[in-house]
Order: sequence, then structure tokens, then C-alpha cells
Amino acid sequence: MSIAKISISQFKTSFGELNSDSYEDKLCLCDSRFRKMRESVDNRFRKGLNSSFIQNKTKIIKEAEKQLSECFARKRQIFELQILLVGTDFQKQVGKNYSAFNSEKRILIQLYHKI
Repeated sequence: MSIAKISISQFKTSFGELNSDSYEDKLCLCDSRFRKMRESVDNRFRKGLNSSFIQNKTKIIKEAEKQLSECFARKRQIFELQILLVGTDFQKQVGKNYSAFNSEKRILIQLYHKI
């Protein structure tokens, strides 16, 4: 049985270069390529997933790039991607709560604009 690899790809945007990582058909990172703590973040993912990186633009990474491009062109506000949260239990809980908060915030904004 082979060990799944973390696929990584770079993506140039008008806001700078991004790293997009996926693992088992889920997006697990989309972050600035030149982040100050890049090595620390990469090591946390490598350790958390007990895996290594491979340069590969997967289907989910291509879809993330497409949706980000649409967002930067102001044609998309909602992302529809399978996401894998990686980190400590606390970090995962914060990620879940952040996502839920943004969903609730988005609904409130949409309701407000309909009034």
C-alpha cells in the first residue's frame, strides 16, 4: 500500500503567488507562497498528514484556482471546495468555527441586502 502524498502547486494571482496543497482529493492549504513561516507551516502539514510533498496540480487544486480567479474577478463570493483541516484539535475547531461564522455572516449580508 503506497502512502498518499500531499500534492502542491503554485498559482500566480494579481495579489501574489499562492501555494495550493491537496491531500486525498481535498484542499488542505491555500496560502501565500512567500509567507514568513512557510517552512513551519509545511512541516506542520507534513507531520500532521504523515506524508511528503509532490509537485502535482490535482483536480481539486485546478478547481480552487478556477474559483479563486473568479473571486478575484468579482464573479464569485462563495467557494464550493472539499476542504481538509490539518492541525491540532484546537486548530481544527477554530477552522470549523471560522467557516461556520463566515457562512452565517454571508447569509446575514444576503438577507440585509434583500431588505
